[in-house]
Amino acid sequence: MVDTRGGKAINWKNSLKTSPWWAWFGGLPGAAFVVVITLMMPIRGPAFVYSIYICAKMVTSLIVDSFGLLGAKHRPATLPRLAGFCIMTAGVLMVSLDK
Repeated sequence: MVDTRGGKAINWKNSLKTSPWWAWFGGLPGAAFVVVITLMMPIRGPAFVYSIYICAKMVTSLIVDSFGLLGAKHRPATLPRLAGFCIMTAGVLMVSLDK
């Protein structure tokens, strides 16, 4: 494998020591995401499933930014950002409650 940041081969012997602790947990949430999306698509439809996915990403990004988690720059949850989230949530509710 080649490291895309520098074009060098990855040193697997040191990767356990040099990687942050959270870097090793990406596979399990990714697999769970694929299973949930696959199972929910025929039940609720693509508009609902993807609107929930986008809304969940908004919540996650607000939390990560607000607390500076995972090495992200600290950006407080300002009123415009919270208003955008509320508008997004209203859109998800409109899509999910429409029958």
